[in-house]
Amino acid sequence: MNIVVSGYTYTRQNLFDVFESYPEREHLFFILPSNWTAKHGKVVFKPFTRKGFHIFHSPAFFTHSQYPVIGGLLKGWMPFFVVRLAWIRFTKGVDILFTTGEPNVLSTLYNAFWAKLFGMKHVFHYWENIPYKEKDRGLRYRLKQWIIRATLALSDGAICGMHKAERILKSFGSDIAIGTFLHAGFDVQRFRPGINHEDVSRQYGLTGSKVFLFIGALGKRKGIHIALRALARMKGEYAVKFLIVGSGEYESELRALVDSLGLQSEVIFVPWITENEKLPALYNAADVFLYPSIPLDGWEEQFGYSIAEASLCGVPVISTHTGSIDEVLLDQKTGIMVPPNDEDALYAAMVALVQNPERARQYGANGREYIVSHFSNEVISKKMFSLFHDVAKR
Repeated sequence: MNIVVSGYTYTRQNLFDVFESYPEREHLFFILPSNWTAKHGKVVFKPFTRKGFHIFHSPAFFTHSQYPVIGGLLKGWMPFFVVRLAWIRFTKGVDILFTTGEPNVLSTLYNAFWAKLFGMKHVFHYWENIPYKEKDRGLRYRLKQWIIRATLALSDGAICGMHKAERILKSFGSDIAIGTFLHAGFDVQRFRPGINHEDVSRQYGLTGSKVFLFIGALGKRKGIHIALRALARMKGEYAVKFLIVGSGEYESELRALVDSLGLQSEVIFVPWITENEKLPALYNAADVFLYPSIPLDGWEEQFGYSIAEASLCGVPVISTHTGSIDEVLLDQKTGIMVPPNDEDALYAAMVALVQNPERARQYGANGREYIVSHFSNEVISKKMFSLFHDVAKR
């Protein structure tokens, strides 16, 4: 069974790693962007290649979701990928096209159309966790509904990243095959406890302090401003440091808040790190990982990859009851979940883990066990293989 995988997602090496464990990887073919950027152009991905895989490239357009009028409707569109697809289809006998985009964008519908025209099954990726009627209105709502229904009509399967996504997709009444799992897992050997972090601790002056860590995009919806206010309340009671690793549109506001709270000595900003070997050491240098995500403008957290990476490194996590975080973080078992936008609850959770290191250690150990058993690359690749076989039988 030959599979073509197309989309910008797998330009990231850590996400592509899932296919190293795929049971029949010699039957996989990839059409990936020859150009891709992220984080407002601050991160540039080179054309991706990897030994042992059939990887082809095509120019991609619309690399983000903030374009005037069209928003993200064409994100990841590779108009010329059809040339590669046709060649692979008619020389290799491909059975399925897996598009890593979501069904509410025209670029996914474009792929589904060509798959059906070439006599292939089509599978897409679905990541939505809020029903559209709760956040969209008028023409925007009707357009999304039309695109999704058209994509479903041309598709045979879907990978839903979380159970909320599965429920929303099923509400459209389609009988396509659905697998509910991440489209990419985690390298459980790269992210693990016991990685030497002395250089990181020395570089950022962490020795002798309780270290809190955040890694991710610096947007208001991540709730970092709430964590800073909670940290300010701890300052007089404990020796604390807060490493904020990332970049984004909210960074200047966060820096201003640090100054106004007098946290210049406690907070360290670290530029965005991608595909960097320093990440596992940063996780290991932390005592607690903070991810105080908040609902904002019709958005809620979809998964939280850095939560899983922290858990794999044996670090307890504090996050919020929002979106689908409860699928990666188990409250009072692998960490603590608090209400979003609740500074008092976040402060109490931070103090609780600082005061009880044995409890924190147990949460970290439980977290690693949970992520390894549910979200490792090996687990995800087998689920993907099984879904593709289900789709092929239809």
